[in-house]
Amino acid sequence: MIFLNLHAGPIFLNLHAGPISSHTAANPSDVVFVLWTDEKPVAAPFAVAKGDWMMATRFADLVHAIPAGEVIVILDTCEAGAVSPLFIDENPHDDERRPESVITSSGAGQFANFAADH
Repeated sequence: MIFLNLHAGPIFLNLHAGPISSHTAANPSDVVFVLWTDEKPVAAPFAVAKGDWMMATRFADLVHAIPAGEVIVILDTCEAGAVSPLFIDENPHDDERRPESVITSSGAGQFANFAADH
């Protein structure tokens, strides 16, 4: 644990994200992160159908469980602005004594400038 407090680096996510339902606007409680697989899902609806995703709320809980002295989260995903509150004050596991920072590449309802490998 002391090693993590001294040596943990930023957490960087570069993946697809979006609301779990394509019929709703993104908000902190319904955004999913699409996990990379051998088939690399192209969009959130395909990943949701296959089960290759994680709720952003669950990921934020995992980040808050890391025993680091400070946390920097970089979200290079679509809809990143919708989930950024999950990593700071809206998370029930937030430790107000620990410095945290969230950097996003898009706002709620925006696509990230993302180019997949070819």
